[in-house]
Amino acid sequence: MTPVMPGKSQTVTDETLKSVVDSVNFMSSQFDGFNNQLKHLLSTINDLKCENKRITLENLLLKKETENLSGRLNKIEQKTVVSVRNCRPAATVIVLSCSKLLLKAKKQKKRRVRRWWMTSLTEVENDMLLGLRAEPTGKFQNFCRMSSEDFEFILTKIGPKISKQDTNMRKAISIQECLAVTL
Repeated sequence: MTPVMPGKSQTVTDETLKSVVDSVNFMSSQFDGFNNQLKHLLSTINDLKCENKRITLENLLLKKETENLSGRLNKIEQKTVVSVRNCRPAATVIVLSCSKLLLKAKKQKKRRVRRWWMTSLTEVENDMLLGLRAEPTGKFQNFCRMSSEDFEFILTKIGPKISKQDTNMRKAISIQECLAVTL
């Protein structure tokens, strides 16, 4: 005979009881896993707190040491000033001028070396355009969508209007390149 739950009209079977027991066991294992994870997290937090305290103490010691070194450096600077005052005037002038030159040399910026791609690209474009015009393979016509003669004709008509002057900073882009890029 199967037991009947009070207040319910359904009967409880062995299968239902087994599924309830399985659910309880599953939840129990999940709870145990969660409990283990929680313990691990708490131990990690405690370890981090201890590490934080250690680092804080180390920072305080380093701060005191820095203050001590700063005080010693100030004393050395004062002694240097006093010793410079006691030197002969000619030696003082030499020391001060040398230090001024050193400071000036530090402040001057070093000229940056041009990178390889800044100079080589323009040379490659010039060579490529001349190479295409010299070849009878039709690559120039494919590149510019016109024959070499038509290109020259247009170049003679608009060349003076689009030409630029060279400057101290860089050479101007040639009219052939400007026209080829435009086309």
